[in-house]
Amino acid sequence: MSSLPPITKLPPELHLAIADQLDFPDNMNLRMVDRYFYKLIKPLSYEEGLEAEKSRFALQNEMIATGFNG
Repeated sequence: MSSLPPITKLPPELHLAIADQLDFPDNMNLRMVDRYFYKLIKPLSYEEGLEAEKSRFALQNEMIATGFNG
């Protein structure tokens, strides 16, 4: 009997489709689950990072994509 979660039995294409439906920070949290997801899910582009700065999560946690805080 396998101890791996059922989601690991899905093909990578479905993992990517699921990740594409997640918003920030859920997408980045999934990326940090393990090496497989870290390699599979690309990091945010600069433009995506700027857009993510506007999310409620980023605003509440004072997260900035540019690395410059005024």
